[in-house]
Amino acid sequence: MAATDDYDAIDKVIEAYIQAAKTGDVGLLFPIFHEKARLFGEGPPKGKRWDLDRDEYFKMQAAEPLNRGGNYRARLVSVKQMGPSAVAVVEEDGCWEDNVSFVDIFSLSRIDGAWKIVNKTYTHRDAGSALAAPGDLEDQPHKKRPDMSWRDHLVMLLTFGATAEHCLMVQYLYAAYSLKVETNDPPDRRQKIENWRYNILAVAREEMGHLLTVQNLLLLLGAPAALGRDSSVWAQNYYPYPFSLDPLTLDTLACFVYAEMPEVHRPFRDSMDPDLSESLEDVVKRVRERFDKEAFRRPDGTMPLDVHRVGQLYQEITTVLRDHDKIPDEAFDEASYEFQASWDEWGRGYKPTPHDLDAEGNRVEDEDDPVDDDGDSNDDSDVAKERRIKVSGGAAPLVARVDWKPSQMVAESFVRVDRAATRTEALKALDWIAKQGEAPHLSVTKHLKSSDELSHFDRFMAAYRELKEEIDGNPGWSPAKDVCSNPTTRQPPPPLAAGDHQLQSVVAKCLGQMFNIRYRLLLNYLGHIFQLAKTQPVDRPNIRSLLMHRVFGEMYNLKTLAGLLVRTPRTDDPKDGWAGPPFEMPYSFTLPDADVDVWRQHRELIGTSLEACRKLFNAASDPGPGGRRVKDHLAAATGAESYLRALRDLDLQTQAWFEAILAGEGPKGAARS
Repeated sequence: MAATDDYDAIDKVIEAYIQAAKTGDVGLLFPIFHEKARLFGEGPPKGKRWDLDRDEYFKMQAAEPLNRGGNYRARLVSVKQMGPSAVAVVEEDGCWEDNVSFVDIFSLSRIDGAWKIVNKTYTHRDAGSALAAPGDLEDQPHKKRPDMSWRDHLVMLLTFGATAEHCLMVQYLYAAYSLKVETNDPPDRRQKIENWRYNILAVAREEMGHLLTVQNLLLLLGAPAALGRDSSVWAQNYYPYPFSLDPLTLDTLACFVYAEMPEVHRPFRDSMDPDLSESLEDVVKRVRERFDKEAFRRPDGTMPLDVHRVGQLYQEITTVLRDHDKIPDEAFDEASYEFQASWDEWGRGYKPTPHDLDAEGNRVEDEDDPVDDDGDSNDDSDVAKERRIKVSGGAAPLVARVDWKPSQMVAESFVRVDRAATRTEALKALDWIAKQGEAPHLSVTKHLKSSDELSHFDRFMAAYRELKEEIDGNPGWSPAKDVCSNPTTRQPPPPLAAGDHQLQSVVAKCLGQMFNIRYRLLLNYLGHIFQLAKTQPVDRPNIRSLLMHRVFGEMYNLKTLAGLLVRTPRTDDPKDGWAGPPFEMPYSFTLPDADVDVWRQHRELIGTSLEACRKLFNAASDPGPGGRRVKDHLAAATGAESYLRALRDLDLQTQAWFEAILAGEGPKGAARS
């Protein structure tokens, strides 16, 4: 039996248990419990031990169905399976009239091809206890280490949050760049593809805002900015899934949906619309099939599912941040507010559609916006009811937008960059991240005031369903170019990692190297801006402001180079497909201590980019077959040559600017504005 089939079979066993526990229908239990199965646990009442054989347990279950009070809910938290053995963890809440809570641990064995529960142990929790977040009972990666303070632990969590935002943003960009629009596509398909790209890029831009907001929270705690992509074992415990740059497919979108999905109960069909439930089941199955491989398994052999939603990390950050005993008020550096990133600096060009305000400054709702001030819908029409899908989980109901399709292209980017000087402002900033889709279980329906306010989960779920419908009707069709996964400019030795694809053609290699240089420049500029903010006034023009313009310029360069790479042959053999933007990390993101050395590093990177450009043009001028091949590849990437010449001229100007700054430096380490 395949691993995916095993997981599906175990899911069905647990679903049957939940239904039987809810209703008292023990007829559902006989097929799934081994005849010698036993139940062990404590309470209720507290302190009373229960040790029952299967038949005694079934009698008790039939006499006292758990939904007797009408509030019962349950979910499958985790499954760990090794060969014919498995352990499943289920959480139950709202049991009987007293709203008792349980955590159940089932031991299962595959016997004669069928999965059977051979043992159930449980722990009893007080009435009204909230269900733990997914993964709390797996390997608890977010437990504070004894050699760390709570502030240190919080800084670590925020650092990993920044890392997760960075990783997701890069993967979203790669998927968007891979999309193709062909002239022979029907008009409606061309429109869909363009708008999938539009919405994925919208999410990527919002991730940039989240990344900057997390930097601000790190500064508030007196910690350094975190702009890299940590690949340590510690960090990997918090990533949604193993990092991979892939063209857009249903599998890719499934990963995006899973990373952004809310905390929902299993089985999905008990807590949401059947259509959405079916789609989410398909998403989870695809993620399992993709990562249920030896290379992605934990040391104990289990697959890292459930613990890798981004929302769980933000929930833990919020929980620690709220605790005054763990994080006292003196941990916050109010003075950092002045040099934190702001929306005025970074949100330009992404302003949402303005709304009318009344005399007191409150938003005036449009007549067609069926939402009142507390976020609840005032429209009880059948159409409005169809537009809202309740997703249970957390203290408030969640909503997935099913009335909106990405092909409508009505959703704008809402790039938020929040600053914080206090605990309350920091929690508010995290709440806004939640409302955009990172941790939907923290948010309420009021963030869905209109069709232009969509969470990341909304956007990806709608795109997934639309793409699946398109592929089901056109088997074999793909919305993406034949772009490689995980492109790299590295040359062996050492050997390439599994799944990496080397950029081998001269043009692909040079463009890939230039892309990496510009990527490093952008991140170096960002880090330098945070450094300069501490020494230069932020309320008037200075070198920091000019450097900020360079960041936006590098964003444009990355977009343009990525567009050229996906139109450039990866190797000299056309059958090997197209290249892609490598987004490779440098050996270090640590900037020099002396400001003069930071400027020298910027200058050297510009010089390295100029050298790569020079080599490419020299290769194209070779009169032999190699030079003709380079010219052909440049021609395939329409506009490449003219762009590279313009970039070269701009880099020469930037180099001269850096030289002027360096010439104006005083003693080593002093920066002049």
